[in-house]
Parts: sequence; structure tokens; C-alpha cells
Amino acid sequence: EKLKGVSMAGDYHTHVLKQLKERNSITNSLKDLIGRYNSLLSSERTLYHQKLSLEAQCVALQHRNRELESKVGSGGGEVSSEELRKKQEELNLVYKSQAEATNRALELSNKIKEMEDQFQGNLREVESLKKVIDEQKECVQRMHQSQEEKDITINVLKAELLQLQVELVKSEEKVREMAKDKKALQKKVVTAEKNQQSPEQPQKSLSFSSILSSNIFSSSPAPPQQQQQNPATLKKGSGSGTMIDLDGGRTGVVVPTQCKRILRVEKGELNCVAFSHDGGGLFVTGGMDKIVRVWDTATGRMKNNLYGAERAIMCVGFSWNSDFAVAASNDNAVRVWSLDTGRIQHDLRGHSGKVYTAKFSPDSTKIVTGSHDRSIRTWDAERGYCNRSILCSSSCNDLELTRDGNLCVSGHLDYHLRFCDIKSGDAVQDLATIHTAQITSVSISDDGLSVLTNSRDNTLKMIDLRTYKVLHSFSAPHYTVGANWSRACYSPESRYVCAGSTDGELFVWDAHTGKLESTLSRKGEEEPTLISCCTWSPLGTTVATSDRGGLISLWS
Repeated sequence: EKLKGVSMAGDYHTHVLKQLKERNSITNSLKDLIGRYNSLLSSERTLYHQKLSLEAQCVALQHRNRELESKVGSGGGEVSSEELRKKQEELNLVYKSQAEATNRALELSNKIKEMEDQFQGNLREVESLKKVIDEQKECVQRMHQSQEEKDITINVLKAELLQLQVELVKSEEKVREMAKDKKALQKKVVTAEKNQQSPEQPQKSLSFSSILSSNIFSSSPAPPQQQQQNPATLKKGSGSGTMIDLDGGRTGVVVPTQCKRILRVEKGELNCVAFSHDGGGLFVTGGMDKIVRVWDTATGRMKNNLYGAERAIMCVGFSWNSDFAVAASNDNAVRVWSLDTGRIQHDLRGHSGKVYTAKFSPDSTKIVTGSHDRSIRTWDAERGYCNRSILCSSSCNDLELTRDGNLCVSGHLDYHLRFCDIKSGDAVQDLATIHTAQITSVSISDDGLSVLTNSRDNTLKMIDLRTYKVLHSFSAPHYTVGANWSRACYSPESRYVCAGSTDGELFVWDAHTGKLESTLSRKGEEEPTLISCCTWSPLGTTVATSDRGGLISLWS
């Protein structure tokens, strides 16, 4: 069918070229016709002047003839009969020339009328051909649009095919590892059977099930009696969850002191980075190379590449259950990937401008997006269709949802911070004076009582969500915001505020006092570049930043 579509497009191109060539031939013939018409008009004007001249001569000769006749009648003998005969012949010649000129003028007039009729017919034919050409152009445009849609579908299918190939390779590696494990287990079983048959070592007799159990649970850190913990602290999982105290609050928030690890993307700038919500075991990045990368926080290794975007990635994030990744792109679309399969779950299209931000609702059932087309849209995360479109008066650079998922807080190009009800789409509040330049990021505190904004006026503001008043303003002498999508963040428990600067420095402020706690810079061979985004892990021990040089820095 694709080949058939391509051949149809080729036939249309050939037909249009044929029509254009016919139009050119008719146009060229019209040019010749118009030239001949102009030459005939010029000849007609020349003959007309000649006719006037001959008529004047004829009148003069008639007058002269009357004078001569009057002289002859009066008896004057000055003029001879021979002279009269000559004058009569000249007069006859003049009459003859005049008659020929008149006939010629009539012939030219008839030819001009015929050519005018032919010209009008050619004009009507040209108009009809123009209509046909316009129809063919519209048809070709429709074919081009259809071809572009097919190309997009092919690109998506190619990306999915590449992802499936990667999964196939991983599956084959897993099969090989399982085959090796099987062989090792078989060797252990044979060894155990030999030991069981040996009378000298009865204490080492093992069954197949005991060997299998010892192999599966060999990674257990200690027997149950050694795993008793202080009742004041509990851990979720084995060190990968969040440490909590008796009051239920996090106790692992630590202000970073240095850059512990640097990860490099192969090419292009990085625009965004985000941790997963299940303890920050994973983080994702996106940038100018149109690829969403999934990384392991503990090892720093890249786990997966998510394909499908056609232009730069501007914002990335996880669903709150950490099953899906979402990315907003400059191709006017938002895509959702399943982290289990690496395949695109939804391709959300509807915005008419670049999409700068996309966030999951806390219950992971909705996705809210903000775009350069001055609109905010809500999408059904399960079915992938748009529920509501909220119009704004300015481009949306970033947004965030409150913990109940009902209120959307958005930062805009016109310096405004807007609050709207997601369910009804109604505006709740509009703060126009908190910043003197466009707002680049929005972040809501864990307790849901305040919102943090970052702006191109080189300040961060913390606003009370109950009174809409500014609680604190954060700034530093060398802190500058260098991009319209530079994103700041809260720490867990909202104890600290973190943001990256144009010169590659990381600034940390105390959220309660507004005091600058730390200024960090990356030391090493890598030249510092603009930090486009920073995010604090849910454990509170690591800050990840992405920069324009294509580097991911992990600070702790």
C-alpha cells in the first residue's frame, strides 16, 4: 500500500508537469499572437496616416483641378490640354492608391477582429487550465500531507522496531545467563548427590531444593535475628527506599557538598532531568538529540533509550507510580512510554505550538501540558485523549499540580503566575507583579503549602498558596538564569531550595530563612556550562543537574 501511495504521488507529479508544459505552450503561442497583433496595429496606424496624407493630396489636386477648369472656362489659355490630362492621371492614381489603402485597412481590421476573437478564446482556455492546475495543486498538497503522516508513522514504527531489537538482544542475553545458571545448578546438584552418597561426609548432604533455595537467597544480608532495627527508624526495601522516623518525616535530606559523578550524553545539549518517585532509583534526561534516556542512579549506567520524539525534548518526568515516563517536545506533541517495555504508550497531539512542560497528576490518571500556543491541556493518561483545553493570555513555560491534583499553578512568558481549577478550567488567581521577567519554572512543596518560582530576573520566589503572598525571595550576586526553561527545585521536606546558574554553579538556599547555604561548582577537566535543570532525589541525598554541554552531574 505504501508503494502504491508513492506511485500515485509520482503519477500526480507527472500529470501536473504535463499540465504545466501545456500551459507554457499556450502561453508561448499567446506571446506570438500578441506580437503579431501589435505589429498589425502598428501597420494599421501607418496605413491610416498614409490614407490621411493621400486624402489631403487628393483634396489639394481636386482644388487644383477646379482652378484649372475655371481658368479654361474663362478663356485663359495659360494651361494646355496636355497639362490637364497629366493632372487627371495623377488624380486617378491618387484615387487608386486611396482605394487600395482603404481595402488594405479593411483587411487588417478583419484580421484584427479574428485575432481578438482567437485571443479571447485562448484566454478562456487559459482560465480553465488554471482551474485544473489549482485543483491538481490541492490534490498534490493532500498527497504531501498524507505522505508526511505516513513518514511520521514510519518513523514511530522504526523507533519501536529499534526498541524491540534492543529488547530482543537483552532477552537473548538473559537467556544465555539463565543457561549458565542452569549449568551451574546442575553441577551443584551432581556435587551434592556425590556428597550424599559419600559415608565420610554425611553432614554435607544436600537436596536439590536446598541447593536451589541457597542459590536464590544467597544475597540475603543477614539472618532474621540480625536484621532487627531500632524502632525509631524503618527502611523501605534494602536501602533503596526512604528512611522515615516515628513522626513519618524524611531524615535523609543532606545539602550536597561536591560533584560526585559526571555522566556524558553522546551529542547535543541537555534541557531536563527528573528522578523517579519511588525513591529515586531511576532518573531520566532529555535534550536536543530527541532521545529520552533512562539511567540507574546507583550505578550511573544508562538502562534504556526511549525513541519517538521528532524534535528537542523540553521536559521529562515520571508517573507517580513510576511505571511510565512522559516527555514534552518542540514537535508540538507529548509522548508517554511504558518503562517495562520501552514502547510508546500514548502520542498526545493537539497543541499548535511547542510544548514546554508535561506533568502527571498525583494519582497518575491525568497528564497536564503547557505550550507556546498559550494553552494548558489535560489528558486522560489511560486512554490518551484530551479532556480539557484552558486558554491563557501568554505562553506557558512550566506548570505544577497541587497534591490533591485539583489546582494547576503555571508560570508564563508575560511574568504572570496563574492558578486555575483543573476540573472546571476556571481561573482562581493571577499574580502579575512577583517577577519582572518571564517565569521559567514552577515547583510545589511537599506539604502543598507553597510554590517556588524561578525567573529570568535572576530571583526565586516562594509564594504561600493560601494567601498568595511572597514568603521569601532568593538571590545571589553571581546567580543568573540563562534559559527560558531553567528549572529550580525544592528538597524533600521543602527545607532547601536549589537552582543552577549560567556559569555552571549550583546554589542552595535555606527555604525557611532565605539564607544562601552553599555555592557549588564542578571541578575537573570539563568546562562548566549553563545548568538548564536541577532536581533533588526523593531520598534527599543526591541532586542531579543537566547542562548545555550535554553533561549530567550528580551532587551529594
